Amino acid sequence: MADLFESAVLKAPVERVWDVVRDYNAISVWHPMIRSSRLEGIGVGSVRHITFNDGKAASERLLALADDERLLRYAFIDSPMAVTDYRAAMALFPVTATGETFLVWSGSYDDTNLARRRENEAIFREIFRSGLEGLARHCEGKG
Repeated sequence: MADLFESAVLKAPVERVWDVVRDYNAISVWHPMIRSSRLEGIGVGSVRHITFNDGKAASERLLALADDERLLRYAFIDSPMAVTDYRAAMALFPVTATGETFLVWSGSYDDTNLARRRENEAIFREIFRSGLEGLARHCEGKG
C-alpha cells in the first residue's frame, strides 16, 4: 500500500474554499491538469468522469461529502494509472489566526510493481500539487 499527501495554506476563508471543493463536478474549473468533468448522479455515490489535458480519462466515485467536517472522499472506478484500490480525500481546516484555509489532499493505493511505484507517486504528487495551486489561484481570485 502506498500513501501520499500534499497540503497547502490558501489565502481564502475556509467557507469559500469548501464551497468550491464540495462541488464535485467543478474540478475542471480550478484544476489546471483537467480539461473537463461530467457528473453522473447526485451526491454521495455519484460518478465524476474527468478528462485530463492529455486526453486520458478517469472515473471517480464520491464516497463521502461531510459539510460539518469539510471532508470529501472519492475512489477510482477506472483510470489510466496502473494502480488498484485508489482512494483519496480532501480535508479543509480553518486557520483561525489569519482567516486562511489549511487543506490536505491525501491518497492511498496498491501498487505491487515496485519498479513503477516511484513513477506513479510522482504523477499523483503532480496532480495533487498542481490542483492545490490551481485551487489557491481560483479561491484567491487570481485565476
